[in-house]
Amino acid sequence: MSRPLIGITTSDQKSHLAWCFDWFAVWRHGGKPLRLSPSRPKPESLDGLIIGGGDDIQAHLYGGEVQLDVRLDPARDELELALLERFIPLHTPVLGICRGRN
Repeated sequence: MSRPLIGITTSDQKSHLAWCFDWFAVWRHGGKPLRLSPSRPKPESLDGLIIGGGDDIQAHLYGGEVQLDVRLDPARDELELALLERFIPLHTPVLGICRGRN
């Protein structure tokens, strides 16, 4: 039996340690982890999607108040929104991990 392909989103700039932990957790529980970042090609299909933790999401995307003292990753926001728009209609399971400090 083949392992289900589980995409895990990360940043291009950092997240190496977090990626290692996420990779191990997915592999340990029977999945085949696939790192997804803005510079990597998007997969045609996935059996599951994990939106990994990281910097804040841009406030204008959810109607929040813009704050000047937060780190943002607009390229990652764009990637994750595109992945969600593609895979939610296909009923792909999604796990979202905290992005931001609030």
